[in-house]
Amino acid sequence: MNTLIRHYVRLVLLRAAPQDLPASAVLQKILVVLYFILAFINTSSINNLTHSIIHSIVDLSMLFLFTHILLRDKKQRVNQTFNSFIGASLVIGVVHTLGTVMFSVDQDPQNISNMARLIFFIIFVWVIVVYAHIIRHAVEVSMSAASSISLIYIVLNVMVLVSVSGLLKA
Repeated sequence: MNTLIRHYVRLVLLRAAPQDLPASAVLQKILVVLYFILAFINTSSINNLTHSIIHSIVDLSMLFLFTHILLRDKKQRVNQTFNSFIGASLVIGVVHTLGTVMFSVDQDPQNISNMARLIFFIIFVWVIVVYAHIIRHAVEVSMSAASSISLIYIVLNVMVLVSVSGLLKA
């Protein structure tokens, strides 16, 4: 297990590639459960139980769908790439969660310090770069093309999650 954790840390530091990871279905199930739990924890501070569950399911479904669309012509890479996205997201998600706890981020954006805003912006950019790194290896495109795809996915994901949250609160 430590080897896997180290490998996902190396992946988010751009020192490993998704093809270096196993395409294990068992690992994928474990990663999906952990991703769901972390997404639930991160959203439960600002949403009720039902909204947090729906938000987590939509987020995970978006990543699953994105991976399948991205690799529609390279089916053999789907599990490895999906595992890479989830594992990298877990590592970054833990950092995000620690940042949230350290800065006591609550529902009121006015209560977030400038330092916290900077850290969360850096994490946002970090996610874009890490996803681009994974995309670059998965579909064999340039880093600039992969960065564009990564940014489009992340913006689309945020838009869908904000829309779902709005629908749930209406």
